[in-house]
Amino acid sequence: MGSPFDRLNVDRQLASEFLATFARYEFALKTAGFADGDKNKVDAAWDRYARTIDTAFAQQNSAELAVASKYLIEQPPKKQVLVNGTVE
Repeated sequence: MGSPFDRLNVDRQLASEFLATFARYEFALKTAGFADGDKNKVDAAWDRYARTIDTAFAQQNSAELAVASKYLIEQPPKKQVLVNGTVE
């Protein structure tokens, strides 16, 4: 069995840096109080965090951020959900 990176259409180094940064960010959110769960499981409260920073984020004046924001709004990441016990 090959590396999971073999199936990505992204540079390995870029993917590794993204995953490491994402993991640190998620940990930081949880430790800063943006966590949902209990003693069995904890998830980062991404939606609550987004609402908290919405005003400050909207005030940013960066062409690069505007392009990235537009892209994410037009092509949001997919989110896994359970529908009748099946992951979709």
